[in-house]
Amino acid sequence: MRLAFALALALACTLSKAADPIPPQLVGIWVSETAPRSSEGNRTNVYLGADGVGAIVAGSPPIGFKILATFNATTNAVDFDAYEGKTRGFHGQLRYDPKEKTLDFATHRDVMRRKSETFSERDRKEIGLQ
Repeated sequence: MRLAFALALALACTLSKAADPIPPQLVGIWVSETAPRSSEGNRTNVYLGADGVGAIVAGSPPIGFKILATFNATTNAVDFDAYEGKTRGFHGQLRYDPKEKTLDFATHRDVMRRKSETFSERDRKEIGLQ
């Protein structure tokens, strides 16, 4: 009986962690600080929801993909898998700097600041996540 309770408690903790993988200070819309002067359209936008669903949109013309993300508090990193439809693509990572309150890609420097503290249902529809 104690084993069953311990397993149920462990499962509940795991499920509650999975339900809210992105902390409040990272939820929202992040935009790269710099872009070539010739086009504002070359900025990178990262959209992060508290449930871990988001998107990355970059380039001109814009190209984007859905991401499913989790936050690693030990490394201050957002780990994500990119999706095209239901097909999982590449794995990536965004680093969070809590002092500067910025995100950037682990593979290249593209510093982003939070433009909005929310990522609403309307935002999700506008970028095609719903």
